[in-house]
Amino acid sequence: MSQTTTTATQSSRPAAEQGTHFYVLTLQKPDGYGMATATTSGTHTPPAGWTTYDFYLAVRADLERNQPELRGGVVVHFDVRPNQL
Repeated sequence: MSQTTTTATQSSRPAAEQGTHFYVLTLQKPDGYGMATATTSGTHTPPAGWTTYDFYLAVRADLERNQPELRGGVVVHFDVRPNQL
């Protein structure tokens, strides 16, 4: 089975240097050995007027560009929210 995961780490960048939004996206797709799974997460400041759907499309396109074996995969999880507590 092919699998890529991301683990949480403490940020060394101050909040002012991070994006305004935090996102997580996990895709999964059958491959020749079982299921290929990948998760990406990070922060981003979207252009004015972006919708959640615009954000999703951009994050998905980036993940699929970096891991082409997941193109057309099923979304297991997606979340985007303001990057603040």
